[in-house]
Amino acid sequence: MALVARPPSWWTATVATVLQLAVFASILLFVIDSLAVSSTSSRILDRDMSVSSHATSQPSDPGGPVPSEQIFDVERALGDLAQITRTPHSLNDPRSIDVRDYLRSTIEDIISGSDAKFSDPLTNGTVAEFGSKRWLVYWEDSSLVVRVPGTGNHTEALLVQAHYDAVPMSHGAYDDGVGVVVCLELLRNLIQHPVRHPVLINIDWGEENGLFGAILFAR
Repeated sequence: MALVARPPSWWTATVATVLQLAVFASILLFVIDSLAVSSTSSRILDRDMSVSSHATSQPSDPGGPVPSEQIFDVERALGDLAQITRTPHSLNDPRSIDVRDYLRSTIEDIISGSDAKFSDPLTNGTVAEFGSKRWLVYWEDSSLVVRVPGTGNHTEALLVQAHYDAVPMSHGAYDDGVGVVVCLELLRNLIQHPVRHPVLINIDWGEENGLFGAILFAR
């Protein structure tokens, strides 16, 4: 007995077509979103911020300019931003290790000689090497957390958070490199001029794919 294949019904064909269009539209939107973020990142890095009122603030005493450690130094922040946005660095991209190494080194320099405490889980060996490549093995342990003690007796701390991972294909200046360099400038200021409450600065990873770093920190 010969078996004869029946052609798909109009309903099956319609559903298959709709699903194919939905997949194509999702891919197209993802690519457009990634390119838009990369374009915005380029505009941020190319912007001339040298005349920012924050960078040229003057003290109430006209005796001289405010030292750079007492203000938001835009040129220094843009220098940090240029360093961490040289390449795309999305979740589990080995190039994100270079970004993290730069941030860790910068934080260590900022807090050197202070009472600030720096938590770096990757010192426990969560970077693996395969040939000439290095990979983050446990992305959820990749946050950089600094605690700056306050001048008072407060036990509650203020949390400031940003993330250093980017969406695929993006260099991550707009999201969230700007937030990261703001955290670095804030840390520089707090080391020189601590406030009454302790301040926690959490620069985490894995935000774009599900707030993984933030969830782990909250736990």
